[in-house]
Amino acid sequence: MQQTAISQADSQEEINNVTSLEAKIADLLEEKTQLVNNINEQGAVIAEKDQRLSQLLGELEAAQNDLREARNRIQEIGEKEEEINNLHNVIADLRSSLATAKKEKEESEWHLGEHKEWLNNSKEKVAYLQNQLTLLSDPDRLAPPPPSSPKMRSTLDNVDESAKAQIRSLETKLQLANQSFRNSEAERLKYEQINRDTMKHVVHLENENGRLRGITEELSSKLRDSASVQVLEEKDARLRDLADERSRLQWRIGELCQWWSDAKWKIGELEAGLAHQRHLLDAANTKIQSLNEQAPQPSTTYVIPPSYSVTQPFPSQWRVADTCLPSSPVYTLTPLCHSHMSTCGTKRVKIEIEHGNQQNVFVMGSFLDWKCALKCDPLGEGKSGVTLDLPCGRHEFRFLVDGRWVTSSLHTKVPNGLGGDNNLLCVE
Repeated sequence: MQQTAISQADSQEEINNVTSLEAKIADLLEEKTQLVNNINEQGAVIAEKDQRLSQLLGELEAAQNDLREARNRIQEIGEKEEEINNLHNVIADLRSSLATAKKEKEESEWHLGEHKEWLNNSKEKVAYLQNQLTLLSDPDRLAPPPPSSPKMRSTLDNVDESAKAQIRSLETKLQLANQSFRNSEAERLKYEQINRDTMKHVVHLENENGRLRGITEELSSKLRDSASVQVLEEKDARLRDLADERSRLQWRIGELCQWWSDAKWKIGELEAGLAHQRHLLDAANTKIQSLNEQAPQPSTTYVIPPSYSVTQPFPSQWRVADTCLPSSPVYTLTPLCHSHMSTCGTKRVKIEIEHGNQQNVFVMGSFLDWKCALKCDPLGEGKSGVTLDLPCGRHEFRFLVDGRWVTSSLHTKVPNGLGGDNNLLCVE
């Protein structure tokens, strides 16, 4: 009986599990159907977006084609304008040549008038001389009575020869005048032909200029009516904005260049002052070295006496002072940062440096307010060092090796705010 109850309970539990699984399957099928519907909806949306994207791409391609066509038209207009300018130059040259030809024509006409006047005078003179020659050659009018003496006959012969020579001279002048007249007439005809040819060329060029101007105006009208005008205007506006931005950047570059020049000038002043301070420091180091050589060798262990006290006369600077002596004014030499140091309790520490074969090694630090230097004793193997009893806190120090400021690679380095580094020692 008990086994039957257990079997029924197990069967009921299995039925419940199956029912629960069927419910879960139904939920999953419903969720699947919903997901399929969502996927179909998203697919429809994506297809619509693809269609819209294709449409936009077509519009973009059409706009690019319009823009390309507009650029080609602009290029054609530029070429036509260049051709028109060349024609204008040719017309200007031809007009200049025409003015020169007119001027030469006027000069030729003036010379021709002179030659005509001279020719008329020559013709009148020739007519007069011919008349005289006719009179002289007329035997009825000029036949004198027979000479009664040889002297009279000789005189008549001389007169006859003189008249003949004068006639030959007048004939020669007449020929020259006729030749000059023919040359002037030929030159006049030549200039008139050049003038007619030039006028024909000018008229042809003016007609061609008018035709090209009409083509240019037609292309400009088509370009103004085109849809790409807005694109070109936007491009011009963008170019103007870029030009303004370029002007502002050039102004800013000028300011930065001026600032950089002032900064270099200030750096030069600071370097000169620093060189002077280094000179003074080298002199002081030399004096310190000579005094240390004259003084007796101290012990390798330096203990700060109990009468010394740690004070903070200025923010970010600590000072170890002897309380048995009257306090002296404190001067801030360098802006060094120090943490808080406890006035109670000291700890013996060793400060070392590897320096090679240098002889004179000193150490200066914030634990003595940078007011004095301690000479380091050789420790062998190119090392020197000094042992100090320091209060707890943060201490910065630096070594002076043969007149040069250096830091030790055996201790931590921190920036000193003056473009260099100091060694750092934290006493806990």
